[in-house]
Amino acid sequence: MHSQDIFPLISGWLRPSAASASVDFANALFRISLGGLIFSVHGLHKLKGALVFLRDGQPWPLEREVAEIHAPFPFASALAATLVQFIGGILLILGLATRPTALILTVTLGVAVYQNLATRRDPQLAVLYVLGVAMLAIWGGGHYSLDAVLWLPAGGLRP
Repeated sequence: MHSQDIFPLISGWLRPSAASASVDFANALFRISLGGLIFSVHGLHKLKGALVFLRDGQPWPLEREVAEIHAPFPFASALAATLVQFIGGILLILGLATRPTALILTVTLGVAVYQNLATRRDPQLAVLYVLGVAMLAIWGGGHYSLDAVLWLPAGGLRP
């Protein structure tokens, strides 16, 4: 594959698919809601815990939980997952690089499913997050996203 072949491949993956206005509206509502939950409940909340740990030395529950599943470098692993959820949530809200962001979040939240199963906790919520971001990895950002602004020709895909 030549370097000139890479840009069309990437732009094709980022370009939203054609859909009706109601489907695009539903996609935007779903993407913004899911991104907001991931950002605020998981990313921001966990980031605050990491900052308290760094500032005051107070135990960070996520680091302990990551250590319980024997992940390497528990603090770094927990911080990486937190940053993925914090930044990924913002990107989903904006609809920017939706498919790659959702794919990365699918893997990250898949680890959360494993973590819940390994520590004998209910994984239902983590499974729902994984299913939601996996769907966005397939659907893309939709017509009402920055992906559409950046990657669609003027007038979009709708007939």
